[in-house]
Amino acid sequence: MNHFSTALALLVIGTAAQAAEPQDTLSRLASCQDSWLDMKDDPARAQKFADVIKTHFVQDDRAPTWKPRRPISWLGKPIIEITPQSIGMGLGFAVTVKAVANDVKPAYEQLVGQSLGNCEKSEGALMCERPIAEKRTAMLTAPLTKPELGTMLGCYYFYQQ
Repeated sequence: MNHFSTALALLVIGTAAQAAEPQDTLSRLASCQDSWLDMKDDPARAQKFADVIKTHFVQDDRAPTWKPRRPISWLGKPIIEITPQSIGMGLGFAVTVKAVANDVKPAYEQLVGQSLGNCEKSEGALMCERPIAEKRTAMLTAPLTKPELGTMLGCYYFYQQ
């Protein structure tokens, strides 16, 4: 392999790694593998998380959500928004994708490594959750009547008091 081919191969590998980076970060946070609560003691890791989010998303001035700067997918579905701090009454991290719950739930369960066995229909929404560890619960929430709102998948750490 000549120098040009080697350089081109490294460029392609580097570009692929950069392209995969937001999905990797989203996957680790939304599946409870990582927690931004843990990052408070690791400034370098927290900065990397912040850089990925700020590079690929822009904060919505009217809501605690961040919208993609350009189309991006996660678990094979287009991302509508991310919620990096609060999930309803819980603190955590969530990704909302343009998909009905049944279309994305199997991929999310595979990512989490467990079935979201505790599902209930209440207040017009399907809500599923699975405790993963102390202060880490994988969750899925989807509206029953407005599928265009998407499905929220993520990890909450604890409920606010």
